[in-house]
Amino acid sequence: MISITIPTRDRPRLLERALASVLAQDFSRFRAIVVDDGDGSGAAVARGLGDPRIVTLSSGRAGQVAARNLAVSTVTEGWIAWLDDDDRWIERDHLSRIAAVAARGEALVHSRGRVVFESEAGEASGEMAFDCDPDPAHLARDNR
Repeated sequence: MISITIPTRDRPRLLERALASVLAQDFSRFRAIVVDDGDGSGAAVARGLGDPRIVTLSSGRAGQVAARNLAVSTVTEGWIAWLDDDDRWIERDHLSRIAAVAARGEALVHSRGRVVFESEAGEASGEMAFDCDPDPAHLARDNR
């Protein structure tokens, strides 16, 4: 089981796109935990998808750290994956690759990616590589 934490605040269009990338995965043993930290529009989008693997919570505008912590506090088994509402997984095998590595034991699994700069209308205006080699100290320092 992989629990995917997705904090969101007043960006339903972006959340819908992020959730579409989760639902497109070839690995189905997941639970997406959407924590709405805003006006409730994110929770409405998540519930509107009608998928029982997607659960919604509210953090009452406590901020993204509180939203992430709330999501993590509900995880009782398996692994945790992080996905922000303005991100998406392009590869359909993202979760299955995580599961394969995790099955070998304790691990910090990360992937490289790219940052795409978009207008409000969703039009790409440029991109750059997002690449790092995280370790515990690195994660504590800048949360990549």
